[in-house]
Amino acid sequence: PLALYEQDLENAAKLAARIPDSMSLKEVAVRYVLSDPGVATALIGFADPRQVDEAVGFAEAGALEPDRLRAWRA
Repeated sequence: PLALYEQDLENAAKLAARIPDSMSLKEVAVRYVLSDPGVATALIGFADPRQVDEAVGFAEAGALEPDRLRAWRA
C-alpha cells in the first residue's frame, strides 16, 4: 500500500508536469473521466460549494481531446 501510494504520487507529478498552464490537475481529472466511454459514474469529493461550481465547469468543457490523451498515455 505505501509503495502504491508513492507510485501514484510519482505518476501524478509526471502528469502535472505535462499539462498546459491553462489547465489544472483537477480539470484534467474530471475531463479524463469524461473521456472514457466505459466510465458511467465518477465520485468527486468537495470541501466547499465553490468546488461544485468548479467541477461543473470542467464537466461542461467536455472530454479531453483524443490527441492530448494519446500524448499523455505515451
